[in-house]
Amino acid sequence: MRTTIKAKLIKMNLLVIFPILVLILLITVFTIDRYQLNNVKKNLLKDSYILQLYLNQYFTTNRQKILPEKELYFLNHDLNRMVKLRTELFYLPSDLYFDSNQEEIEHNKISFLNDTGVRLALEDKKNYYIKKEGQFRTFLISFPFYCDKELTGVMRLTYPLHEEDLLKKRLFIALSIVGLIVLFLLGILLSFFTGQIVIPLAKLKMAVQSFAEGHLTDNLKIVSGDEVEELAASFNEMTGKLKNLIENLRIEKDKQKNFFNQMTHEFRTPLTTIIGYADLLKKLDSDQERGECAKYIISESKRLLRMVDDILKSSMQTTYTLKLDKKP
Repeated sequence: MRTTIKAKLIKMNLLVIFPILVLILLITVFTIDRYQLNNVKKNLLKDSYILQLYLNQYFTTNRQKILPEKELYFLNHDLNRMVKLRTELFYLPSDLYFDSNQEEIEHNKISFLNDTGVRLALEDKKNYYIKKEGQFRTFLISFPFYCDKELTGVMRLTYPLHEEDLLKKRLFIALSIVGLIVLFLLGILLSFFTGQIVIPLAKLKMAVQSFAEGHLTDNLKIVSGDEVEELAASFNEMTGKLKNLIENLRIEKDKQKNFFNQMTHEFRTPLTTIIGYADLLKKLDSDQERGECAKYIISESKRLLRMVDDILKSSMQTTYTLKLDKKP
């Protein structure tokens, strides 16, 4: 399938620009998402630090062996109101689990204790990670709390990243639309600028086709300020030289025609004379008259020979040229 130069140039540029736009889109979305996650992490670490200090002081102040379940419930409820996040508290001495989200407490307790972050917190390792649940992500941070430097329990804060994920999705869609618009505008601009290259080439192509059909023209006008304009100037110069060459050949042909016409006339005169005297020679009886006829025949023959020699010399001069380059 034939593809035009214009289509090739547009396709080539778009194939180069499209991956760059996609890369910019992904880098932009990723950078903004990382920025948001860093802000969430800073806030959660700050809240976890405050809650950890608060719990350490609370349990150190209330040095009872085992705190009642009701008090722990309200404690978790107060902590939930402080940070306005989902709080989960696990109290080791009585193996009690409290969740500010009251639904499915027992099921949540099992998943809470099986969580990797909670297990690390039970090993005295504060940690955080991001978990994906369905279409959205959740930021989880787990940390231990103590009573008189003894591990008392674990708390986990849960921050849903719904807004961040929605913003990421909307940003991706918006940037994709902007990218498509940019590609569309680039396609229009590329079509315009490639036309500035292809149109002069099309003119040059038409001039060459006309040249191939025998119509010589040296008035091809292309103003592009680049190599195509220089090529058009060279084409005009070539056609001008060819026109001059053809004109010179026509003149030479006319000269040759005139020359042959003249030479035919010049040959005819001595030949007619020779033939005439040769016919007359047969009819004469006098030796003197025959001698006169022979004299004219020889004279005209020599004249004809000189003419032939002159033609041969002229042919040699036009065929072979000798140029001397004198140097000391």
